[in-house]
Amino acid sequence: MDQETYRTTKEQLAEWIGIGLKKDGVIEDHEYPLSRPDHQTEYRCCALGLALTGKFGSPEKAYLALHERVESPQDYISAFAFLLDISRERSETIDHEHCERRIPARSIADRLRKRSL
Repeated sequence: MDQETYRTTKEQLAEWIGIGLKKDGVIEDHEYPLSRPDHQTEYRCCALGLALTGKFGSPEKAYLALHERVESPQDYISAFAFLLDISRERSETIDHEHCERRIPARSIADRLRKRSL
């Protein structure tokens, strides 16, 4: 069985998370994948949402790209994996670390750089 090849390295993913964390109008959130709740001006992003924001350069572009691919709440992990060009397994791991274990996105980025995640 051939193993799929993904183009995004752990270092790139870590860099995109860092970029997302620095964007104006973006708040790290352990509950929301990448959304802007009603009547709020900020986008709330999980670690994967931050990475997507970093890759696309703005939360608005990342939001549109993500929500074009998502048809149900179960699709988020696959959509992030596709858009970030990473494996579904890596997407699930990052989501688990950030949303379930509540590890800060900055720590996840550090672990990606050190290749311990």
